[in-house]
Amino acid sequence: MISIDWATQIIFVPKTYTQFVSASPFEIRQLDIDLFRLDLKAIEASIPGMPNLRTHTHNTTINVGGVTLARVVTIINGYTITFENGSYAVNLVGANSNIADVTNLNQVQIRSANSAGLTFSDQINSQSFTNNLVYLHVDDGLSGSTFPRGTPTDPVNNWSDAYIISQVRKLHGFDIQDDLIFNSNDPIEGQYFVATTPINASMVLDGRSTNGTTFDRLTVSGLVNGRCSFKSCNLGTLGIEVIDGVQGLLSNCGFSQNIGLDSGATEVIIFNDCISVIAGNTKPIVNCNGTAAPINFRSYTGGLQIDGFTHTGGTMSIDMLAGSVKISSGCTEGQIIVRGVAYLIDESGPNCEVIFKGLLDSESINCSGSTFSGNTNQIAEAVWNKLSVDHQNGGSFGKLLSDLLQKADLAQHVLNVNTDLLNNKPNNP
Repeated sequence: MISIDWATQIIFVPKTYTQFVSASPFEIRQLDIDLFRLDLKAIEASIPGMPNLRTHTHNTTINVGGVTLARVVTIINGYTITFENGSYAVNLVGANSNIADVTNLNQVQIRSANSAGLTFSDQINSQSFTNNLVYLHVDDGLSGSTFPRGTPTDPVNNWSDAYIISQVRKLHGFDIQDDLIFNSNDPIEGQYFVATTPINASMVLDGRSTNGTTFDRLTVSGLVNGRCSFKSCNLGTLGIEVIDGVQGLLSNCGFSQNIGLDSGATEVIIFNDCISVIAGNTKPIVNCNGTAAPINFRSYTGGLQIDGFTHTGGTMSIDMLAGSVKISSGCTEGQIIVRGVAYLIDESGPNCEVIFKGLLDSESINCSGSTFSGNTNQIAEAVWNKLSVDHQNGGSFGKLLSDLLQKADLAQHVLNVNTDLLNNKPNNP
């Protein structure tokens, strides 16, 4: 924090009071003049400051002919400024001022940006946030919420400051890099979080409300609390974190861990174009936790196990592109319809109705060494493993092939006779 020596009228500015900008090719920091003059006012209003002369004057932003001229801060009454000595530069931003003129010289380089035409515009500043996003990069960002912090070229490094920036600039989206762990009570509901790929960024949710929140191309784990949307996300961390309390819409997501649904959900839960990310025979488990919400899997690929489907009258549809589905013994109520190309393992309880409308794969119909327990009517009548005259099902491939073989001799005889007639036909004059 800045301080004032009233006897010498020197305003001292610690290095840490200024905001870090860059370290290369040499260290550059910046001083927000508006924040500086507010802190000076606070010191003047304190008991030690009250008897002393004012430190500065302030002319706020002025709108002239549709152009907003920047604020002006002037240090007065003989006060001077000393920056903590060191080999660094300080950019003066946010206002015109005479700070450079009243600074006591040392190794610090002061860079003033005074201009007769200096303008200030919240709209222009807000446009610096590409795609209306606050850029939150944990590893290579910096703390602070003063502009241009949070822009693509000057990302912020923590959620608390990022949230402040979003509120000031009326932004509702965040570009995430690295691993974000929430460290405050700032809400995230209704926000939009996006990364380049789920490999680049992850979020661990801590149970705060996620109503209306969208997660895009992130690895997400932890406790969801509210209906939200996941797009191209990796759900759960391999071997480490699971995700629970899920409800809403999940599109093009990978399941790296078991997923728990919100037991209190009532609106439809949709898994669209999702896949299992787990290799081998292990299946990600979707625990329905007795939810009353209808559950739809559309175009799912890979292994899938359903557990905790226990709501009386509950409904679930599983449309498979390819893979295997296990309905565990923990499914005791409701109706589950499985369609598509799938290998079904049905271990459900007696009150859970599982209807299989799928196309069987080779594993399903191979009875070698075991007994096929499925519905043999599902095997198409057009497929036969031998030729026999007793295969008389009309329209089947077996019947067609049997007829061709039986009539082959007759067809050849007719062809031979017609050929002879043509060869022996007398020439007409």
